[in-house]
Amino acid sequence: MCFSLEASFISGTVLAVVGVAAIKKTHTIPQAMFAGFPLLFSFQQFSEGFVWLSITNTEYSSWLKPSATIFLTIAEVIWPTWISLSIYLVEKERINKIILSIFFGIGIIVSTYLGIHLLTNTILVEQTNYHIYYNFGVPDSIVHIFSILYFLSAVMPLFFSSINIKKTAPIGLLILLSYLLSKIYFENYVLSIWCFFAALISVLVYSITFDFQTSKE
Repeated sequence: MCFSLEASFISGTVLAVVGVAAIKKTHTIPQAMFAGFPLLFSFQQFSEGFVWLSITNTEYSSWLKPSATIFLTIAEVIWPTWISLSIYLVEKERINKIILSIFFGIGIIVSTYLGIHLLTNTILVEQTNYHIYYNFGVPDSIVHIFSILYFLSAVMPLFFSSINIKKTAPIGLLILLSYLLSKIYFENYVLSIWCFFAALISVLVYSITFDFQTSKE
């Protein structure tokens, strides 16, 4: 998370509790994938907590690379496909599934490209002004393009879900708003800041799992 080691571990713990509770309300693997958003965010926040620990304590400096790699893998490689795929798998409406399959295809492209960069480039991690900056070699010339593709795969599926559109669409809007605020006020730290806000917003997924109680398909 973007402010301190303690905040990262606290948020990670809360998200883990919510995530486990949400998964317990599911009946199928696709439902569990969807309900597991907070739990996956929990792993992500814990990993950034260890990034903080390795930056602020020289005796843990060897933990920096693996912790940052885990954080970036979840943030940049797993999320673009996980969100679109999990919503696609629980979707019942044919038209929505077609649209969601397109977002999933975009997610595969994003995850593959960013994953290759993670594997082939040195990860730069810097801490300034209580925020963490990450860079792993994505050229500035295409950052904006992949930001759009990332948004299409990781946020737009929430607007094409019939699970409970009255709940998923507001979650999508909140995530979009959090990105815009992060971009405006924390431009150099968007990845860390936005992930934190998105993690907090993900607890709202718990309310949607109540809709799974009457559906075991």
